[in-house]
Amino acid sequence: MDGTEGRRWRPSFFLYTIARPVAEPILYFTDPVTQELLRRRWSLQVIDGPDRGKTAELRDAPALIGAAPSASLVLSDDTVSRYHAELDPLAHGLRVRDLDSTNGSFLVGEDRIRAGFVSNGEIFRVGQTVVRAVARDEAAASEIETDPHLTPPGEVEILGGLSAVATRSKALFRLIRRIAPSSSPVLLEGPIGSGKGALAHLIHELSGRTGPLRTLAAGIAPPTSLGRILFGREQEAGLLELAAAGTLYLEDVELLPEPVAARLTRALRQGEVEREGDPKVRRIDVVLVTATTKPLAHLDPGLLGEVGAIRLSVAGLDERRADLPYLFDALLTRHCRAPIRVGTGVRAFLEAQRFPRNLKDLELLVGRVLTFPHPPNNPQELELWSALLAGVVEQHQGHLGRAAQSLGVSERTLLLALKNGGVDLGL
Repeated sequence: MDGTEGRRWRPSFFLYTIARPVAEPILYFTDPVTQELLRRRWSLQVIDGPDRGKTAELRDAPALIGAAPSASLVLSDDTVSRYHAELDPLAHGLRVRDLDSTNGSFLVGEDRIRAGFVSNGEIFRVGQTVVRAVARDEAAASEIETDPHLTPPGEVEILGGLSAVATRSKALFRLIRRIAPSSSPVLLEGPIGSGKGALAHLIHELSGRTGPLRTLAAGIAPPTSLGRILFGREQEAGLLELAAAGTLYLEDVELLPEPVAARLTRALRQGEVEREGDPKVRRIDVVLVTATTKPLAHLDPGLLGEVGAIRLSVAGLDERRADLPYLFDALLTRHCRAPIRVGTGVRAFLEAQRFPRNLKDLELLVGRVLTFPHPPNNPQELELWSALLAGVVEQHQGHLGRAAQSLGVSERTLLLALKNGGVDLGL
């Protein structure tokens, strides 16, 4: 090395706390105009320096730049260290991290950096070599259309314990199967109670990531505590660290206070976090899934760029009414001792109802009808209650003992409930 950039730069506070496997990154993103799902691949072009004209595909994550033969981009520039810089390919850009090189890494218009970020077409410098980041995008539709898990219209499709019959729900399942293994952040947009939390759990379950799923509801946590919860303090790790090699689900992301949103944007862009009251910089390795019920105009533009690479629209129940009986089944079974399958009477009742708060209202309805042996006071809910009892008995071929057992009540209680509900089974 010729030392033209000055003495060796060794920030003593930089820590490598996460060892990540080298693998080809899977990077999906949603086109902001067409909403089409695209897959992105990155390459590097040397535009100035001894290796001018050289190119390299980034097939590793993280990828290395340096003089070492094992680097993704091998440079002959004698101001470039053996392992000079590390790149994290993301759907919306490249995270550039200097590896304590002799002559440094630089972004346009900036002094020497420890970590920085470049978007498609932007340049950065390592030693005396200038490199441009180039993205190549391709449609992911063919991968989705050839999904072997597709089911015919009207049939139930099950994914990770969730059920879908409505066309919109099945289309969402297809997208989730495809994007779950991606390292791209996912933004779920949909009305309150539409099931965004369950979908976040599903994405984590299908991701193949070995770390945990951590959750935070920004609308519930005290605003003054959000920074500490996310970033940690002194000897206490925050959620961004606790979700290492896993997923962080952040609900109501639009409610983050501006200082916390700015700090989160910076942490995600640099892939590092600083705890409150602790100057050490710690690497983070987490996929972020966020949710919002508001138009994207309510979201900080910088944060939107970090969390919204993949945007999934989650419809309310009014737009996927074919799912109602199966959702009702699942909620009933959660409270009962055996799986419950609703009959035609319950289906007819559900299809005639509206649920402004979606699953929240459906859950409340389930709670109100599971009152045995005393029926609900509301005439409409009494109709549902009676239809549910009749359907459960029918499901067990008229065997009252098994029907009662599935509901978690005694046979005597069930008989009294049938009487109170005016259910005539011809017994």
